[in-house]
Amino acid sequence: MKIQKKINNNKLLLKFTDLNDGQLDLTNVAILRKLFKKILLKDENNLILDFDNVEYIDSSIIGFIVDTYNDLRNKNRTMKLINIDNNIFETLEMINLIRFLDITRK
Repeated sequence: MKIQKKINNNKLLLKFTDLNDGQLDLTNVAILRKLFKKILLKDENNLILDFDNVEYIDSSIIGFIVDTYNDLRNKNRTMKLINIDNNIFETLEMINLIRFLDITRK
């Protein structure tokens, strides 16, 4: 997994690339938590996560998304998820996260 990083107009865009079969799962979550801890501590931008290359997420990634959302909200910052696959959207909808998260489908 690699993450492309762009900053534009006070927004930090992070795009997931080079994923194993388009999956974000438990094998990635420790790396993501470590990286995002650094980003959240030093970066003051709002966050956009681009899921264009992601076809599957598991519960560990959902937990990571919720934790990141809460951390940003506590710092008066926002998070948006873009290019969400329909299957991922349906999962987030089933567990009622679409009420809280700003999500744009593919």
